Amino acid sequence: MRAHVLAVVILALPASGAAQRAGGYKAMEREAPPASQPAPSSQPGARPAPAPVAGRYETVIEASPMWTQDRNFLGTRLWKRDRGTYGLGFWYRPEFYRDRPSKHRFQLELEIGLTQRLQLDIYENVTFNKDGPDGGRTFSHQGIALELRIAIPKRYGTIWGNPVVYLEYVSNHDAPDKAEAKLLLGGELFTPRLLGVINLVFECLVNKLRGEPYKGEPEFGLTAAASYEVMRQHLRLGAEARLIFESGTFGAVRRGDVETLLLLGPNVAWHVVGRHLKLYATMFFGVTEAAPRYAPWVILATSW
Repeated sequence: MRAHVLAVVILALPASGAAQRAGGYKAMEREAPPASQPAPSSQPGARPAPAPVAGRYETVIEASPMWTQDRNFLGTRLWKRDRGTYGLGFWYRPEFYRDRPSKHRFQLELEIGLTQRLQLDIYENVTFNKDGPDGGRTFSHQGIALELRIAIPKRYGTIWGNPVVYLEYVSNHDAPDKAEAKLLLGGELFTPRLLGVINLVFECLVNKLRGEPYKGEPEFGLTAAASYEVMRQHLRLGAEARLIFESGTFGAVRRGDVETLLLLGPNVAWHVVGRHLKLYATMFFGVTEAAPRYAPWVILATSW
């Protein structure tokens, strides 16, 4: 099982007017219930609480900020998709190394906002690597992945950090399955136009191939990203970082035998055609020896 955990920094935006968009929130005003006779107070001389007056309106927040509904970053997750909304994304995740063949992964992702607290993602994973019998590159269906995001608060902006638990299970055909867990935190930094996100990450194998010993191959670390709104939510520019520690077995972790992967790079999020066509890209550059030399990750997405 692969598991992710995510959380987002609080954001509160005022809203007024009948059925409008304010900073990404969908604010709808409804008429308050008619006035009723207040119950008498048990305190002598105490004034009864005022009853609601018919004709007055109250604001009801129905949706999260617009930027929480976009992917924005390639390696760092943020909040969850609102209930009743959907997203479809095509990923290309190549990795180019200094001393071994490059890796290429393609993913088709369906995002489903199930409830106010739950989001389900389904991935199809395809690789294009040197795994053919003659040493050539072949396309192969690596497997599928299921991802569940569980928001701790019922609504965005009610708890600092908007913590969300992200759990993912990766089922592979010719390799052990994986489990990953993340805790994601993020939100506005100093100004409403600057977004910051951080994820705490843990991943390991959950089984082994027949006839082979269990290795575990644990990974842990964090990812972080920041993005500045250049043109409302239509264009954002930023940067992203991944710091991951890898080891072959859990015993090796106890001995301190781990490899450090540090990748840094610029990021862009662009609404090419409104919500109908979005482009997200991060150009990662490897800083440490164990990391890929560079990894240009790209997503084309749509949502409704």
